[in-house]
Amino acid sequence: MVSEEGTGSTFTVKLPLSGSPWSADQNRLSPPFQSIPLHPNGQIVLIEDDANLLELLRDELVGSGFTVYPFSKATPALQAIEQIRPDAIVLDLLLADGEDGWKVIEGMRDNPELQAIPIIISSALEEKKKAFEWGANGYLIKPYHPDTLSKTILLAISSREAAGQILIPE
Repeated sequence: MVSEEGTGSTFTVKLPLSGSPWSADQNRLSPPFQSIPLHPNGQIVLIEDDANLLELLRDELVGSGFTVYPFSKATPALQAIEQIRPDAIVLDLLLADGEDGWKVIEGMRDNPELQAIPIIISSALEEKKKAFEWGANGYLIKPYHPDTLSKTILLAISSREAAGQILIPE
């Protein structure tokens, strides 16, 4: 922004072009959607193939102070998880192109460095029992209010951080 008294102000806005690195479908790690300051509540990998719901959930999470890495496919999302080591994963079980969320969970279970990352399932399917057996930390059945997701993630992150700690009152 440039401002000059008596003349006015000039605002410069840069918008991403179509096919920019902000696309959720790219096979490489894209820059995150974030709030300022950078991820005060944590980094989240969001995996959802419904573009409208992906945008709604992303906006809710960014508004709640998370940095969000959005994906619509399992394989690039799993690659990003290995690279970023996010604080939590939000995962739809039914994904496009024949992939599913179970592939992401399986890939995380096979990597000891990723096993402690909380996984929140966001699905229209009722597969809670299987999800918890596979290591999910939360399960939200669609439709749900978007702020429920932020609260569930914060609870999962704080539970993970508190695990193994001994609190001694003064």
